[in-house]
Amino acid sequence: MNLFEGETIVSQSIHSLVNLTLTTHRISYEYSVWGTSIYKSIALEHITSCENKYTSQIGFIVLSFISLIIGFTIGTDASMSIGFLSFIAFAIIYAFSRQNNIIIGSSSNRIRVSVSGLERKKILDFIDLIEETKYKRTLNLK
Repeated sequence: MNLFEGETIVSQSIHSLVNLTLTTHRISYEYSVWGTSIYKSIALEHITSCENKYTSQIGFIVLSFISLIIGFTIGTDASMSIGFLSFIAFAIIYAFSRQNNIIIGSSSNRIRVSVSGLERKKILDFIDLIEETKYKRTLNLK
């Protein structure tokens, strides 16, 4: 990333899998894996929203416990084995269904960054840093 005159880096890469850079003028996102390459950049004055979105499919946890209960209620060795294997399978599906993202939006573009594994305080601190940097930038433009 080439910096503009007077532009400095405020923060870089909050997560090891992506290159996310917040500067005094813009936020840029670069991601490259298995033949896919994405580069997006939004000027700070054009950011309209910052969001932390966590989703999970809680139904899979419910199904896992239901299958475990049914397997042990029937009581045969085969039903207990099938119930336990179903419990494990649904629990694994649930684990892979969880997503935690930061979404930075402008009127024409969105940057979505996966932040799974980061603690919530660090995520919210980064969003606050974006908003604070945007505030300072808009004050300088006036």
